[in-house]
Amino acid sequence: MTVEHTRLNIIRAESVRIRHVVARTKQIVVAAKELLSMPALDTFVGRKTHEPFPKEMTSTSPQPQAEAAFDQAGRPLLRYHLR
Repeated sequence: MTVEHTRLNIIRAESVRIRHVVARTKQIVVAAKELLSMPALDTFVGRKTHEPFPKEMTSTSPQPQAEAAFDQAGRPLLRYHLR
């Protein structure tokens, strides 16, 4: 009878532990859902939020192109020019 009673105590203790883990997991999920529903913060230091972002180069503006060349000693040079 004592072996059976000991097994029941182990099962009950494990059941309580599982309930605690499930409850904590639910709390974490609720907190994560709250956090994910918030808008992302603008953390770029130095950017003024009332000013728009600078415009990037468009496809109509000249793009720098690399051209392989060699000097008199045969060493490779890298020249940039606009097309």
